[in-house]
Amino acid sequence: MGMSHAPPFGCNEYPPGGARPDEEAFVSTEQQSPKHTIFLQRNSKVGVELSMAIVIEGYVNIAGKRSNCEFPAYPGVPGRFYEVIMPDAFKTSLLQTTCIKLKVDHTRVIGSTHSGELQLADDSRGLWAHALISDPAVIAAARSGCIRGWSFAFIAEQSEWYRLDPREKLYYRKVKRAKLLEVSLMIEKDAAYSGTTVNVKNVEEEKPWSFMKLKEILRP
Repeated sequence: MGMSHAPPFGCNEYPPGGARPDEEAFVSTEQQSPKHTIFLQRNSKVGVELSMAIVIEGYVNIAGKRSNCEFPAYPGVPGRFYEVIMPDAFKTSLLQTTCIKLKVDHTRVIGSTHSGELQLADDSRGLWAHALISDPAVIAAARSGCIRGWSFAFIAEQSEWYRLDPREKLYYRKVKRAKLLEVSLMIEKDAAYSGTTVNVKNVEEEKPWSFMKLKEILRP
């Protein structure tokens, strides 16, 4: 997505010159969990009352799974297209990007990797997110089963294009490397990809990777 105006909903990419997250210096580190490598930022703080929060986690994108919808053409791409995010496409971005935002329906910001509410990993299955949620509207939606899934926005840095129909400008894009800008919990809108997973739980259910432990790790 992304000239100076907002791209059409469902097309997850911001083209060159589009919106960027706030850039701030950081020092990254890694912590190991049984399934994932979690990328944290030591200068972040989790400023959330844990007793009032919930945890939402799951796969934001399943690697190798084609998008549900056909994306419209925009400047810089050859035509209308479907796309697939390849394994490890976001791995470099998770190590280098200073702030990846957590939003609701690609609009309202409710956290970020920098402020500590969001942790992300790119493993063999896809892009995984672990979010500490204190927003009352999102908590209510989660407890009533109204969260439709995850979505994300990115800038493609390395892609391969294939023409699907020689009679039309319809293409298939493999995104091999991308800069991740945001992940979003979808409540009012549908995501461009199926197969995402959403697991909701209370903070007290976190084991062995509790947010109390995370808060200790992130303390400056």
